[in-house]
Amino acid sequence: MKLAIVPARSGSTRIPDKNIRPLLGRPLLAYALDAARESGLFDQIHLSTDSPAYAGIAGDLGYPVSFLRPPALAANAASLMDVMRATVAEFDRRGRHFEDLCLVYATAVLLDGAELRRGYRAYTDHGRSLPVLSVVKTAGPVERVLVVDEDGVLRWRWPENRFLHSQQCRPAYFDAGGFLFISRESLMADRESVLEAFLPLVLPACKVCDINEPEELELARRLLLGARADAAQGADPAG
Repeated sequence: MKLAIVPARSGSTRIPDKNIRPLLGRPLLAYALDAARESGLFDQIHLSTDSPAYAGIAGDLGYPVSFLRPPALAANAASLMDVMRATVAEFDRRGRHFEDLCLVYATAVLLDGAELRRGYRAYTDHGRSLPVLSVVKTAGPVERVLVVDEDGVLRWRWPENRFLHSQQCRPAYFDAGGFLFISRESLMADRESVLEAFLPLVLPACKVCDINEPEELELARRLLLGARADAAQGADPAG
C-alpha cells in the first residue's frame, strides 16, 4: 500500500495562508494533490493539516481529509519526518497499513504525475533501500559562492576557490521542494528530524520553484503560465 502525504500547516509567516493562496484560479495546495492523483501511484492521498478550513478546501477539491494534524506538529519547529511518522501511526490505528510513503510538498505547483512516477521507479529499482529525494542542480558551482558579511561587503565564501573554473567543480544539487519517497521501515528506523542520505531524482529547473517569499509566488505563477503555453503548443517544457 502506498500513501502520499501533502503537508499544509496553516501557520506560514512569510506568506500568510501560503498553502491556500489562489494561483491561477486554484488554491496553491491543489496542484500537489492533483499531481499525486495524476501519478496513479497511491492508494491514499492525505492532506496533513492542522486547519479545519484547509481540510474543507481539500475536501471540496475531492481529497477528503481523514484526520487533522496535532497542534504540536504544526509549529515552526516541527519536523516533516515527525509529521510523516505521526500520520502513518494514525492510519495504523484506523486499520490502514502503508509500506511505501511519499511526501509531496504543497508548494510543488510545477510537479506532475510523470515526475512522481520517475521518482517511484528510482525508489523501487534500488530495492527501496534509500529514500529518493527530488533535487535540482545549482545554478553555479557552490565552491565559488559569495556571501555578504556583517559589514555589508560581498566576499568569497572560500577565497581559495576564487580562481577555479566551473569545469573543475563537482556538480551540486539542492532540495527541489518537490517530493520524497521513503519506505515505512526507513522512516521508522531513522529517528532524526532530517535524513542524511538519498538517491537523487533530478528535476529540470523549469519545474522547480520553492515558494517561501512573495516574489517566489509570482515566479511560480509565471512558470505555470509558461508550462501551460508549452502544453497548448505541444512543446516539451523540460526542453
